[in-house]
Amino acid sequence: MIARKLCLVGYDISAPRWLARALDLCREYATGGQKSVRGCWLIEAEKRELLTRLAGVIDGESDRVHLLRLDPHGQVRAMGLAVKREDGSSFLLGA
Repeated sequence: MIARKLCLVGYDISAPRWLARALDLCREYATGGQKSVRGCWLIEAEKRELLTRLAGVIDGESDRVHLLRLDPHGQVRAMGLAVKREDGSSFLLGA
């Protein structure tokens, strides 16, 4: 079985048109998120594919994309209006 890894994808994109495209791309892989930060459970091939696709919609001079691998066993702390996420053993990828 291929192991999925929990990743956090964040982006700062200046052009509204490209920002919307980056959001749509990330939503295809995400299990949740807010504004320009998305949580994704990815296998290595999906991670490469997402980064390649995002590279096609950003301006390398002014925009930024960060992908961080997180510890899936780490403690989740919800603050403010945040709701602690309870991910099940499966999820829908894409729409």
